[in-house]
Amino acid sequence: MDDKKIKIDEELIEDKNENKEEKPNETKKIDLPKILESLNKRYLIFGLIGLVLMGLVIFKISSKKNASIQNVATTSQIDENSYNQSRIMRVDLNKIKSIDFDLGSSDVRIQRSNTNPYIEYTELFRGDDNSYKLDVSFEEGVLKLKSKVKGKQLYMKDKIPIVRIFLPSEGGIEEIKGSITAGDVKIDDLEVKNFDLRIVSGNISLNNGYFQGSIRNESGSINLTKSELLNTKLTTVTGDINIKESKLGNRLDFTTSTGNIIIDAKDTIDNYNVNAYLDVGNFVLGNISYRNITDGYLSDNKAKNNINLRTKIGDIVFNRGEGAKIENEEYLTKTSKVKDEEDNALEKNIDRTEKENKKRKKKKKETNQDSLENQNEESNDNEDQDLEKNSEEEENN
Repeated sequence: MDDKKIKIDEELIEDKNENKEEKPNETKKIDLPKILESLNKRYLIFGLIGLVLMGLVIFKISSKKNASIQNVATTSQIDENSYNQSRIMRVDLNKIKSIDFDLGSSDVRIQRSNTNPYIEYTELFRGDDNSYKLDVSFEEGVLKLKSKVKGKQLYMKDKIPIVRIFLPSEGGIEEIKGSITAGDVKIDDLEVKNFDLRIVSGNISLNNGYFQGSIRNESGSINLTKSELLNTKLTTVTGDINIKESKLGNRLDFTTSTGNIIIDAKDTIDNYNVNAYLDVGNFVLGNISYRNITDGYLSDNKAKNNINLRTKIGDIVFNRGEGAKIENEEYLTKTSKVKDEEDNALEKNIDRTEKENKKRKKKKKETNQDSLENQNEESNDNEDQDLEKNSEEEENN
């Protein structure tokens, strides 16, 4: 019996030990899937992020390729219709008297030179069949420029032909005559006795100079700064005429169909006889503003200088804010006449009523005085009568 018990106890002990050894193995089997699950989630997240980044990179690369393909197409189209070569030419000038140019598409710069006078210009080429050149001649002080197009008229990417004329540092020239199809003109520090300029499209800037003559710009503005004008006609079809800090002489005519005329003259308004016409817009003369002067405005200051200002659509401003009052002015607008007549009628009515009121007051005063005098006389008569009665009664007694 004892041996059996011992065997049974030993078997129980062995079973317990086996169970103890099996439990850690079971726990290990349960933990591994959890670890794998957590690791799989992380890898999935990183994988998704990586896929998104890869997709973005691929998209950017493809978009860049498409853009480059499009750019190649556009540049090829531009190259087919543009000059691809340019050359700068230079001609020395000596004792220049006048300038005459007839250009297609080109900018023009005219200014003083610190060294010897010369001209510098650009020529454009595309092979041997297409070119934009200038015929330049300088004889007996006369500079002539004329554009010469071979083949078809092309343009140049990011570039425009330009003509630079550098004049002597002192003295003026007798004449500038020119026409441009498209381009800007800028002239600095120059005295020109006769000026004749025509532009189809572009802007004109004249700075610190003396000019007389004619300037016409079909599409673009005319800007003058710190200059002096005499016997000058400025005309634009579509564009503004701006004059700043300039001295205006006699016989000036500024006209535009659609645009503003803004004048800041050194001399005061009373130095000019102003004749202005405007269909739609404001007319400002000093500190006075009018609207739509369809029938015109005329001021005769008996001055030496005459100036005509005309625009169909736009504003005309002459020395805005100047406090000078213009005498002997005639305002020709129909509406203004009605207003003036109404104002005069009101003033007349006011004067009449004031006069009538004064007369009435005088009459009232006179009537009051008369009534007071009558009352005083009556009272005095009554007093006299009472005194007489009293005296008679005393005598009878």
